[in-house]
Amino acid sequence: MHGIGPSEARRTGAVLCSQPRMSFRLTIEGKSTTRYSLTLPAGTWVVFENTGPYPQALQNLSRGVATEWFPSNPYASRPGPEILRTRPSQDGRELDTQLWIPVERTPV
Repeated sequence: MHGIGPSEARRTGAVLCSQPRMSFRLTIEGKSTTRYSLTLPAGTWVVFENTGPYPQALQNLSRGVATEWFPSNPYASRPGPEILRTRPSQDGRELDTQLWIPVERTPV
């Protein structure tokens, strides 16, 4: 790697050669175009929004939904995907967040 063996490299005044930093690029391409669409079942979704310092804003939002909103409202989460949309500020310190949760009304 350095152009000489280990015992030679230990000698005072040994000249070593360094290799340029290696980098790899891996590209995976499909052979054909795939058309698709996403569909979501109709239903009720609750959307929570929050803005604040990252990661605290996201952590506070999750905690508030679980410990404050669900216990005090007549809704329960239902099967389906939860959707999280985040938009970081330019410097990455702040975060605008939307959390979409599929819900169904619970019997009173």
